[in-house]
Order: sequence, then structure tokens, then C-alpha cells
Amino acid sequence: MSEIVRRIEQGETVALRGVNELAQARALLQHAVASSGYGLAFDPESAPDLLDYLAVSGAAGLDGALAGASLGALAGRVFGRPNDLADLGFVIGLLAGIARGSDRVDRGWRVRVIRDPDGAPRVMIRALEPGPR
Repeated sequence: MSEIVRRIEQGETVALRGVNELAQARALLQHAVASSGYGLAFDPESAPDLLDYLAVSGAAGLDGALAGASLGALAGRVFGRPNDLADLGFVIGLLAGIARGSDRVDRGWRVRVIRDPDGAPRVMIRALEPGPR
């Protein structure tokens, strides 16, 4: 991750592609905000649905990875292989979390914020799938 941060700091544009790198991008953004105090603004030309996947799926993936690594380390202590099972738990938790987060995006709400002609903000919210009644 430090190599990616260094490249960005030198003015380079870094492209991360695919599901696995989605979690890496999320961790990178969190690290940049936490350690350097940077603020983030998404380019208005970004695809809104992909921003949803980055924000929601990435967070769910990291949550799953943390839980998986913790459970794997616990199981590893019982079987005498805490590092191996923690690594395995991390990967399984990451993939499960990304899948869970993607599903949440697919079934979630969409929020659009615009300004009325008089300049007042307007928030419109709609569900992608109607919920149970």
C-alpha cells in the first residue's frame, strides 16, 4: 500500500481494477484520510453505482476480513497454526464481506441530492427493490 501512496503523492494516477483491488482501494482511502488528514472528493464523472460498490462493498469486505482473521487466529490457536488460519480467515472473510456488501448495494436505496431553481437543496430517496410489507 505504501508504494501506491508514494506514487499518488508524486502526482501519478493509480488505477486499481477488479473485485480484489476494490478492497485495497477502500483501505487505501481510509488510510489516507486517517493518517494524513486528507479530505476525499469523488470526481463528478465517476459512475455512481461504482462509487456505491466502493463505499459499501469495500467497508463490508474489510469488516468481514477482520472478523475472519480473528476467528481464524482463534481456531489456529486450538490447532497450533494461528498465523495460517488467520490468513485463511482473512481471505474468506474479505470475499464474503465484499459479496455481502455488493448484495446490499444491489438491494439498497438510491439517494440523489440536487438544488431547486431557487437554490434550496432537495434530497430524493428511492428503493431499488421494494421491501417486505
